[in-house]
Amino acid sequence: MATVGKDMKGPKSLPLPNSDFYQLAETLPPEELATLRQVRSFMESKVAPIINKYWVEDSFLFELLPAFKELNLDGLGIQGYGCRGGSALLTGLVAMEMARTDASIASTTAVSIAPVSQLKTLDNLSMSQPIPLNRG
Repeated sequence: MATVGKDMKGPKSLPLPNSDFYQLAETLPPEELATLRQVRSFMESKVAPIINKYWVEDSFLFELLPAFKELNLDGLGIQGYGCRGGSALLTGLVAMEMARTDASIASTTAVSIAPVSQLKTLDNLSMSQPIPLNRG
């Protein structure tokens, strides 16, 4: 009789989650793909290890705000006015990448970017001097 478990290996680890089911990231230009990879690396290395602590404490991760500023995502998807720019696809994939690690970070980022993106349609931006929106 064969012994049970004699040649059994440990449980296989699950594959990393891939939220880009349709592989849309592959259609980004190289500089936008680099931005997306930078966001993924940031979320996995800086946010994921500590975010549960903030959920438990019901607090905000103010300590990471300087690191978020270094990502330079202000004005993502907005052309001109001192903003970073980028395609709508990049903006969506960045939001998806953030939500893959923590939905609250994605929501916070979306809420802070959305009002700025609405400003580009206001009459006050048609003045002769552009208003720099990207002030960090």
